[in-house]
Amino acid sequence: MAKSKKRKKTRLSKIDMEKAVSLLNDPLFLYKACRRIGKLGVIGEQRNRVILALAGIARTFPKPPSVLIKGPTSSGKSTLVRAALQLFPPHCVVERAGLSEKALAHGKGSLANKILFIHEYRCGKAAQQLLRLLQSEGKIVHEFTTLGLGKRGTRTVQRVGSPVVITNTTPEVKVFEDDATRFLSSDVDASPSQNLAIVTARAQEPRSVNRKDLPIWQTAMSLLKYKKGDFEHPPKWLKYVAKHLPLDNVRVRRDWDRLLTFSSAIALC
Repeated sequence: MAKSKKRKKTRLSKIDMEKAVSLLNDPLFLYKACRRIGKLGVIGEQRNRVILALAGIARTFPKPPSVLIKGPTSSGKSTLVRAALQLFPPHCVVERAGLSEKALAHGKGSLANKILFIHEYRCGKAAQQLLRLLQSEGKIVHEFTTLGLGKRGTRTVQRVGSPVVITNTTPEVKVFEDDATRFLSSDVDASPSQNLAIVTARAQEPRSVNRKDLPIWQTAMSLLKYKKGDFEHPPKWLKYVAKHLPLDNVRVRRDWDRLLTFSSAIALC
C-alpha cells in the first residue's frame, strides 16, 4: 500500500504575523475588511459586506448571529457570501450544498466557533429542526434505533456548538417563521443602478484577483476572538433604545440579542 503523505501546515513568517497584528490595530480594520471583500469580485453591496464580515467575526461570541441573504436568481448571493468567507480561516468555515434530516446530529466535530454556509435555504429544510436546536441551544442529543444480530436497540449521538449559519434564498421560497426569527434577513441590491455597475465592470478587461494577502487576513480574523469581560454595555443608552423598539412583536427578543452581538463585534474591531 502506498504511504499517505502528511499535509504540510502552512506557517506565516514573523513579518506576516506582524502584518496581521498591524491589521487588527488599524482603526479602519472593518472598513478595510469590507473593501477587501469588494476586491474579491463583489460590486457594490457595501451593507451586506459589513453584515457578513461582522457575522463571521461574531462566530466566537456566546450568541453568534445567523444571516439569510435574499435576492432573485442570478443576483450574486453566493458570490457575495463566498467572497466574504475568504477572509476567515478555512478550518472555521463549513460549506454544504445541502443537509439531510439527521446529518447535523451524526456529523463529526464541534460546530462551536464555526461558520456554516448552506448554499440554499431550501436545500437545508430537511435539517431545520436540528439546525434550530444548534442555533438556540448549542447542542443536539439524538437517539436512534439500531439493528444487529436480529436485536433492536438504540444509540445516542451528540453534537455541540452554535455556528454562524449563513444561507441564501429567493423571494418565492417560503421561510418558516421559526427559522425567520433566527436569522437576520438582508436583501441584495437588485436595482437598475447595481445591474449597470455589474455589467459595466464585466465589460472592462478582466483583472486577475489577488489572493496573496488572504492568509494574513485569515490570521487576523483568527486572532480576533471574544473573551468574557471584554464588553461593558452602556445601560442608559440601551434602555433608551429598548423603549423605542416595536415591542408589540415578540421576535424583538431575538432581534435585540442580534443587535447586542453586532454592536459588540463592531466594538471588538
